[in-house]
Amino acid sequence: MMRSVVGLVIAVLGSWGVAFADMPPPWSEFDIRSPNGHYLAEVRATQKPEGAPRWAWKYQLTVFDTQPARRQLLWSCDYTHDGYSNGFLSDDGYTFVYVNFWYEQDGPVVSLYRNGKKVGIVFGREFNVRDSALKSTVSHQMWLDELGSPNVRFIQRGPQALVLEITTIDHKTHLISVESGKFVKP
Repeated sequence: MMRSVVGLVIAVLGSWGVAFADMPPPWSEFDIRSPNGHYLAEVRATQKPEGAPRWAWKYQLTVFDTQPARRQLLWSCDYTHDGYSNGFLSDDGYTFVYVNFWYEQDGPVVSLYRNGKKVGIVFGREFNVRDSALKSTVSHQMWLDELGSPNVRFIQRGPQALVLEITTIDHKTHLISVESGKFVKP
């Protein structure tokens, strides 16, 4: 009897986790700090037409240097918000990257912003993730490596070249130039 109850609890909690993972996006404004804590990225709605749904609003990405006594504007640009509140800000404050944890073969999964411009979009198909490797949820597929830590990070290649490193669920590592938004050859 006790074994049945424990099994039922595990099944309910497991299904709750999948349902929670597939909840609709909140479309909220959000902040992201650089790993070194020196820079702050803010995503804010700039146009909220009356009665319009949040996905129809216009959003702005603004990055501040927080080291002076008063924070100073570093750069700003229009932001393509997909409803989820996450991203990665580089330690120099010049690059912001949004990585969608949901996989879409023909949709943007990585968006790169650098020094006031959107420099690139990478579509799911460009990562060549095997369909059999994708992890399905109730309504989506996950494509990032959950075992590795971290699965998305900035790395320095040489004195000037900052790249974004992404490890996919099939344990392949991909490098993307933050200057061009294009894949870097090894």
